Amino acid sequence: MQLLPPTQHPAWRPGNLIANLVALIGIALALAFALDQLVGLFGGRPFAVCWFGTAIEVMGRIPGMIMAFAGFVGWAFTSFRNQGLLLLGLGGLAVSAAPMILAAYMGVSCGP
Repeated sequence: MQLLPPTQHPAWRPGNLIANLVALIGIALALAFALDQLVGLFGGRPFAVCWFGTAIEVMGRIPGMIMAFAGFVGWAFTSFRNQGLLLLGLGGLAVSAAPMILAAYMGVSCGP
């Protein structure tokens, strides 16, 4: 079995990287939501999604903005011809918005 160089590993391709980050954000939100449901089932006050919300948002926002910046700058340096870098930039924007969108779809309200 031959090992691939790190740059050719399937997990580091732009599409797979974006999908893995969104899946990680979704799993973290789903686990926090399940914990809230379990606490609510036993009569407690749900806390997990709002408590972990900041960490989950940072986990998605920072890598997403880095990917968007790298994708758009790389796309500009190639004279706007490399479609892969454009898609990396657009995917980075989607990843940075994922935590807020997924939390809103689950009906999370962290207000007073």
